[in-house]
Amino acid sequence: MYELEKAFHQAWIDGAFGLKTVYENFKSTPPTGEPWARVTFAPAQPIPTGLGDTGEDEVVGLYIVDLNYPLGEGNKRALEAYEAIRVYFKAGRKFTNGTTTAAIISAGRLPAQIVDQNYRITVQIEFEARISRA
Repeated sequence: MYELEKAFHQAWIDGAFGLKTVYENFKSTPPTGEPWARVTFAPAQPIPTGLGDTGEDEVVGLYIVDLNYPLGEGNKRALEAYEAIRVYFKAGRKFTNGTTTAAIISAGRLPAQIVDQNYRITVQIEFEARISRA
């Protein structure tokens, strides 16, 4: 499962969205007064597609990107960032790390919120993958 998470983090880096990024459980402080993102890898429970040590597990889940922008500056930059992410993580695109490949199912957003003095748009990137148990 770690290879799958690494594939998404590398895809995020390769996308070059120009945002300082906070990753799960890494020591970092979100910047103040400038745009930033928090990324979260959220797989669902794996579903076996075969039995035994050499079988595979199907994994679906979300790669979640919280886009955070300073309050009072409007939503234009946040929406432009969302659109760039949505286009980059388009349905059918695949990302690989080692022997694990994930395919994007869809990418969309939730309604904006005000969180910790930031204007936040949450982007949900839905994926599917098969992971070998070998």
